[in-house]
Amino acid sequence: MINLYVGGNRDIPLLPEEATSIKERFNKESDGHEVLKLDMSCRQWKKASLDILESFLRSIAPTVRYVEFSDVIAGLMTDEGLEVTVQLAEIFEESDLLEIGLSDNAMGPRGL
Repeated sequence: MINLYVGGNRDIPLLPEEATSIKERFNKESDGHEVLKLDMSCRQWKKASLDILESFLRSIAPTVRYVEFSDVIAGLMTDEGLEVTVQLAEIFEESDLLEIGLSDNAMGPRGL
């Protein structure tokens, strides 16, 4: 089992071009392995970028037990942030997650 980590500069939103590169890297790193932990934290995930990774994330979701989504919607407009949150929840809805990190997302009452 392996862990996948996005990394990068937390002050720069993750653009679709970088999401494509991350998807390619994740495909290589996970080839033949089950993914235990996914860390997408500290990057602002716009909906368009998350859409690029969605098929890959769905393919690893059954084996993932730990997700770190801290600070992934901070700075987004409320509607887009909530859309991203719902999308992540739907992707991992059937996963047997043991731990979910959501700190620093400033979700507010609508997010709860």
